[in-house]
Amino acid sequence: PDPVLPAAIPLTEGSWQFAVLPDLQKYNWQNGSNMAVLHEVIDWLVAQRDPLQIGFVGTVGDLTAKNLTVHWDRLRPAFAKLDGELPYVLCLGNHDTGANGWARERETMPVNDYFDLSDNPRNDPATGGTFRHAFSFDEGGDPCFESTAHEFIAPDGRKFLLISLEFSPRQAVVDWAAALCDRPEYQEHIGVLFVHSYLYENDTIYKWPEKNDDNGIQFGNPHGTGLAAFDDDVHDGTELWNELVSQKRQFRMVFCGSVSASDGVGYLMSRNAYGDRVHQMLFDPEWRYRGGNGFFRMLEFVAGSNTVQVRSFSPYLEGQGLFPWI
Repeated sequence: PDPVLPAAIPLTEGSWQFAVLPDLQKYNWQNGSNMAVLHEVIDWLVAQRDPLQIGFVGTVGDLTAKNLTVHWDRLRPAFAKLDGELPYVLCLGNHDTGANGWARERETMPVNDYFDLSDNPRNDPATGGTFRHAFSFDEGGDPCFESTAHEFIAPDGRKFLLISLEFSPRQAVVDWAAALCDRPEYQEHIGVLFVHSYLYENDTIYKWPEKNDDNGIQFGNPHGTGLAAFDDDVHDGTELWNELVSQKRQFRMVFCGSVSASDGVGYLMSRNAYGDRVHQMLFDPEWRYRGGNGFFRMLEFVAGSNTVQVRSFSPYLEGQGLFPWI
């Protein structure tokens, strides 16, 4: 007999949502044949913006396979479909950092040649965008996309501070994010952090050196990358938790990617220094067919409650007549 598949969880009337795209590198590698799946995902998000009250789109890094021009040339037209439709938060991973995506230096960052705040009116406060304020950690005087922050006012009136950090964040970047959280105007905001490497598949937070590549408990800690070999000014998940996430009351959610050794899923709930819950989520389905089978995360803020429904959905599978939820 045919298997009995569970029904999709119905949406609650009056709710709003945001989407989180996982690692995109396997859509954007080799000849780029899987990019059609990513385009289908983005087309669906744009089409469902109003019916599902989608507020913005987040990412968790590894937008490209090797940080090459050909990869950014493929990626930009996909995200251009969001320009003028939905604001988005870019997050960079190790594959988007340094020459050939080897993450051995931070000078080779083509993202800033392909994206500008003014590209998307929904991102740019100067054009009345949905994001009311935009910031970036800026060493050279020019806005950049390695580390950014946006203020977002949800349809239900809740205020959010969305912060995206560079791969293996440096101390100066962590201090910059902490200073933003300390500003008086953001004391009542809900903080959401996007960072590439933070949580592992076994629901444990990255912790160096106790859990590292050599002992087989965790793989891919930022301290084990090329950046750390040249300059150990990097932070893993435990360090980000201790110095930033647990210390700033705004943070209630952390989204990350990077890990797909088995199922590419992880979840950890921890109490911050104030006793509040912080939900930390890993989602990286790149091991699935065609670079991820079109799955991404949807977070529904249920109307009239403090409940957030988390779902994984694939418009690509839905278009194939297959069950699209996991």
